[in-house]
Amino acid sequence: MLEIYSDIGLEGEYTEFIRAFANIVAGGQSYYGSNTPVEALNGGDEPNGLADFSEWYDFSWFDEDYVSGYEGEYEENSYSGEDLVVEDRGDYFALALSDEDWGIINDIQMQLFYDDGEGYIDLGTDNYFDTDYDGALMVDYDGFWFTWMDNIVPLYISVTDDLVEGYIPCELNGEYVNLVVRWDEDGVGWMEGAVRFYDNGMCMKGLLPLEDGDKIQLLCDYYTYDGEYDDDYYFGDPFTYDSSEGLEYDSSGEGDYLLYYCLTDLYNNTYYTEPVILTFEE
Repeated sequence: MLEIYSDIGLEGEYTEFIRAFANIVAGGQSYYGSNTPVEALNGGDEPNGLADFSEWYDFSWFDEDYVSGYEGEYEENSYSGEDLVVEDRGDYFALALSDEDWGIINDIQMQLFYDDGEGYIDLGTDNYFDTDYDGALMVDYDGFWFTWMDNIVPLYISVTDDLVEGYIPCELNGEYVNLVVRWDEDGVGWMEGAVRFYDNGMCMKGLLPLEDGDKIQLLCDYYTYDGEYDDDYYFGDPFTYDSSEGLEYDSSGEGDYLLYYCLTDLYNNTYYTEPVILTFEE
């Protein structure tokens, strides 16, 4: 983006501010780094707390000396991710977090998978979380998930400033789209429209309105037990859109569910807790 600013003639204090900001964020991401969902599914490695700037060397705006000057700030204001092991507290699992940890965590989301006996169906994310009497993050699931017209829905939460949206990958009348969900004051989710995509994967501008009678086929991502992505598949049977039906919470049914939480710090580093498997019976 800074190269584009230069090409179109934007220079001076504004670009210097953006350059400094970009360097500070890049440094924060390099100082601790992140673990990955695959590592989470495997109970894998924790971030090591060592700075690795290699991914930024190809960017002309990156200034390693400038970034190194903020090392003390990174150490104070980045979540290290060193203690992502969850504890069994009897009725639930929990991740202990200090007041300092809570102060630098910018976002928390739960990732939920259903074990179908051969691998994991990705049911999406939810930004709802709860804490216990000790201020620990409860790594728990109550057995309720997003449902729409009697269908369990793979849905992913996106949080931007004060706006919370969800997106649902599906085929709409045979075309791959992401349905955009927004919630009203009663907690009911409504379809704002569909994001369409070009052949190269870039999304088109604007939203395609949904109409009663549209045909919807939900899609889901699928993972092996080793945490490796397999493919996306049809999820459930196709159904017909009804604008009077909103998105709500309901029981996701019996079976084994694997979940972990994703924590994002001020520098947009992401850390994944140990996975927890919970079994629900009717």
